Amino acid sequence: MTDYNKGRGEGGQETGSFFKKVKNMGQGDGGAKVATGGVANDVDASEKRKTLLALLLALGILQTLYMNLAAFFPIYTKDHYIWVDSSKVGLVLA
Repeated sequence: MTDYNKGRGEGGQETGSFFKKVKNMGQGDGGAKVATGGVANDVDASEKRKTLLALLLALGILQTLYMNLAAFFPIYTKDHYIWVDSSKVGLVLA
């Protein structure tokens, strides 16, 4: 994700930054090729939206599960497992 791996690919395109590649997706002529992999550079905006929606949905589900665990696990261990103290609960949540 950083520019430490900068280089030049086919057609003089920079190959270093992931963000530059994503920013340039869908821009350019239909025959242009990405320097790494030879995939056409014509990505539809709806495909980007679908990918973003899927990633946000996955993160939302993950955070919901984690927050449920963070909310109820300390109370459950306090009531049922006397030997589990707050540092062990913190270790599990970390």
